[in-house]
Formats: sequence, C-alpha cells, structure tokens
Amino acid sequence: MAAEITLFKALGDGGGRNGPVAGRPVQSYSASFTPAISGVIRVYANGTPVVLTIGGKSLTVPSGWIEYFGVVANQDVTVG
Repeated sequence: MAAEITLFKALGDGGGRNGPVAGRPVQSYSASFTPAISGVIRVYANGTPVVLTIGGKSLTVPSGWIEYFGVVANQDVTVG
C-alpha cells in the first residue's frame, strides 16, 4: 500500500477555534475513491510518492510526507 488516506468531516475542534488538526474521522482508503461527504483528507505516502487527482488537478505527495486536501462529496479522487 503506497498511501494511507483518511477522510475527516472537519478541520479544527469546532468550538470556535480552527486548529491545524483534522477532526471527526469518517473513512479510510488506500486506493481511488469517491467520498460520500465533503471534508478534508489526510494523505500519508508511506512507500513511494503518491499522485492524487482531485477535480481534474493532479497533486503529488512525496514519500514519507503527510498532506491535507479538501474534497467535495461525490467527486472522484484518483490515487496513482
């Protein structure tokens, strides 16, 4: 598995402060998927660089890095 991906409902604690922490995890993925909700994904490239395509834009997460991206419900996220 080259990517560990977690979908979260929100960023921050929801109490009027927005900290740099994803909150309320919903689902985990390791391959291409279509999220059922809009939210934030945390992507960990755990072996090789991972290329994500979200809304027609491709983004690369370097090996060993963790990155966060916003996603929209029912929009395909392709992991390559």
